[in-house]
Amino acid sequence: MFAPDRINAIWPILRIISIPRPYYACEELVVILVPHVNYPAVSGYRILVSKVVIAFGPAKLPVDMSDCPRRQIPSIGHSQLS
Repeated sequence: MFAPDRINAIWPILRIISIPRPYYACEELVVILVPHVNYPAVSGYRILVSKVVIAFGPAKLPVDMSDCPRRQIPSIGHSQLS
């Protein structure tokens, strides 16, 4: 899996200045995912947050898009620049 280490001559020097040689493991790690048995998949908090997002998301969209009161950007003519 890993290529051979090409700096074998340097590792004794690095060990003197307290830099350890890295260890490479070629075996794949077996990861076992254990679900949390103490926590339910859906909690009351998740339901509350989902309901708040569903209620206030569409409700604030018209307010965000209306841009009330509309801001007028003053136009600068060529005569005003000089």
